[in-house]
Amino acid sequence: SSTRQNWSTILDETSYPAGTLGNVIERHGSSPTDAAAVVYLLGTTLESHGGSGGEDDTQLWTLVTLLKMTESSAIICAREGLSDTASFGSPQSLGALRVAWQYVWKILF
Repeated sequence: SSTRQNWSTILDETSYPAGTLGNVIERHGSSPTDAAAVVYLLGTTLESHGGSGGEDDTQLWTLVTLLKMTESSAIICAREGLSDTASFGSPQSLGALRVAWQYVWKILF
């Protein structure tokens, strides 16, 4: 999906030597549905390679990546404005992300 609406451009406020232009930093975000797709795919990977007979490296990579996705998910939830639906959307926009994390939770426990 198109996530350009989830990007923002900010100026780097670091001091630079005279004659040097400051950096422009572009922060890239993703939509809740894009993040949900990643979480779901990681869940299916864990389901396929989990358990005592699974590949240790794949399990470790998947779990570390899921751990990283928890922070991304928290940022998305904050950005989606759960406390301010007039500005940033509605909690319904997080439905796919919620279901993806429920799937992972079911696999882990």
